[in-house]
Amino acid sequence: MSSPQCRSQHAQRLVAEVETSPGSGRFVVDPQLRVEQVEVGSDERIGRALLSVKMDGPMAGLQTRSMYHPQLRLTVRIKEPTANGGRILFDGYAPVQEWRWEGQAGQSRAEHRFWAEHVVERLARDRTCQIVGRRVRTGQIEDGLAADPQSWADKSALITALPCIFNLDGCGNCDPKPLIVSAADGGARLVHIFCDDGDPKGVPWTLGRVLRYLLYAYLPRGGPVSGDALLKATEVWAESGLGGREPAKADVLGTALRREPVSLTCEATNVVEALLLVADEAGCHLGAETTESHGRRTTQLTFWSPREGRAKWLYLARGGRKADGTARYPTGSRSASEVFAESNVSAGRVTVDWRDVGCGPLIVGGVKKYEMTVPLVPGWVPLAGLDNVAESDREAAKADALLPGDVPRLGSSIQQMVWFMRQHRLGPLHRTYSDAARRWVLNEHGSYDPASYNRNAPFDSYEPFDFATVCDAAVAKPGSWMRRSRRLLPTISRSGGPGRKVWVEISFDGGQTWHLQSSGVQVLTKECGIFLDCENPCEVTPPGVWPDEQNLWYAIIDQTCRVRVTAVIESDERLWVEGETCEAGATVLFVSRELVYRPAHFGYVSPAHTANVLVGDEGTVQDDTQAMIALAARLGDDGSASAVQGWPVVPWMDDHYEVGDRIGGVWGQGVWFGRDGLDDGLPNVLGKVYRAPGGRYETELVLG
Repeated sequence: MSSPQCRSQHAQRLVAEVETSPGSGRFVVDPQLRVEQVEVGSDERIGRALLSVKMDGPMAGLQTRSMYHPQLRLTVRIKEPTANGGRILFDGYAPVQEWRWEGQAGQSRAEHRFWAEHVVERLARDRTCQIVGRRVRTGQIEDGLAADPQSWADKSALITALPCIFNLDGCGNCDPKPLIVSAADGGARLVHIFCDDGDPKGVPWTLGRVLRYLLYAYLPRGGPVSGDALLKATEVWAESGLGGREPAKADVLGTALRREPVSLTCEATNVVEALLLVADEAGCHLGAETTESHGRRTTQLTFWSPREGRAKWLYLARGGRKADGTARYPTGSRSASEVFAESNVSAGRVTVDWRDVGCGPLIVGGVKKYEMTVPLVPGWVPLAGLDNVAESDREAAKADALLPGDVPRLGSSIQQMVWFMRQHRLGPLHRTYSDAARRWVLNEHGSYDPASYNRNAPFDSYEPFDFATVCDAAVAKPGSWMRRSRRLLPTISRSGGPGRKVWVEISFDGGQTWHLQSSGVQVLTKECGIFLDCENPCEVTPPGVWPDEQNLWYAIIDQTCRVRVTAVIESDERLWVEGETCEAGATVLFVSRELVYRPAHFGYVSPAHTANVLVGDEGTVQDDTQAMIALAARLGDDGSASAVQGWPVVPWMDDHYEVGDRIGGVWGQGVWFGRDGLDDGLPNVLGKVYRAPGGRYETELVLG
């Protein structure tokens, strides 16, 4: 009841009802069960109930064990004193029970109690609710859909080879064509399913679509827990709308469910854990409500935003007398209903934690990466006959090399030739000399020292590569980047060829003309560099030129060989965003920061502010700054609303305050919880605890 109407009236009682047999759905009141406490909540603690068995007469001893089987469903409701009905507070099972007894001279005492778990909590152990794999359309379903769309519109199959990860690495893997499934009310529901991670037709999952997918795919049909009401309520966010419907207005929950998660991983979880992940990502809460219709009791899942609850107040009139001796609250002139309405709490506790209020969230993303074109230098120690060859000796040095056509022509005699033994892949000494002409590096870490690696120009001054030579000051200033090993990452502007990830070019004329090397390129894994994987370095030639005219080996001897690569290289700076710390004009002596570390979710890859031969090509630029700003703003608002926690007590079975309501303060005591009025930063009712100790009834609200 909202509040008592008379100074003396019958109290509402909590009564327990038990199924007549497991799964029957028929409930009867059990007079031997005493309800001591019921908790109604949200998220990880949807609800539980503490019950005890009256151990008298036929209920003595362990005989009660067979009467309260763990497969029997039980509910707790508020019993109206003048009616048979009443609100259902709890729906669950009692899998863990406890018996206690003690005996002394002339007396003995026995006790049978149990904490009953909620039906939603039980889902976490249900075999059908475990999430492994994803639902997709197989080839048979796609063929059937093309031939008979109506008959195959609701068909999908579970495959376990691909994990249940929504928007893997930010790429949409949602099938744009949803299932059209039948609903319990006879209508149709849209439910999206997965496609392949690399499918170009894939669209991004929204949190609303994820929520609906989980409800459809993993809630057992016909069980005590249903998602039908939630599917119906969120239909408008599944698509532009079935039949063109659009949301009637922009609302907080709708905005949250339109967000697109990144790599939301539900693989190897259960449906309850997965729904809690969605709720956390959306900044919402998961709840449950049990109703009875046509003799059938069903617990419907709910999803609510902490900003959309109805704003209500607690009431406690201030007693005592004013300075002139008159009573602050004249009870004599108030009716009983007015007194109870204006003083509906008997006790309570409130804590206010200001440590995170006004906190400016610090959102940390991935390392910033830039696409750039950089020159490479020889990654081998100078080799006689290849490096530092005087101009007069160059023709003789070239004559020592074996062209691709020489190997089959000379036959077995090549086995004794020094050049073949060292430089040809089939030579016995090739492993020792394999880097010559093939390994090209950036030397970003400076490990290739001048004393060991200097050679003829332009490779006569080995120094650690300075990225300021190819980047604007906005990216790198001289010496500002750490001298450390990095990697050449795939380009974003253009592919380096079939199966290639970087853009490698070779010049045979001192840098005047450049030619794409699209085959035989291996990217080094521990530093910036490449390895030209070829059988014979003389087979690498300019396009349309025979090896006896020009090749890689000849160009190195002539000192006209140049190699450059265009790739994405990580910087020394992470992408991050700092949220607002306080209201404009406020004085701040200490700034509290909440660190949110999400390098896998937010990234930055750009070809801007660098020397780049591919600039102008259409490429994919990743900049998640705006998404981080939006997250910082949301977390800043959420943090401001989470400072107040409270446990006020209403001295009767309360049905005025609901889970999700926002509490403005305690009217009559000068206590208010909002920052700038009733609707800003109010705590929510996260749960309720109904207690009936020794015939005394009360309801504790859990605020947060």
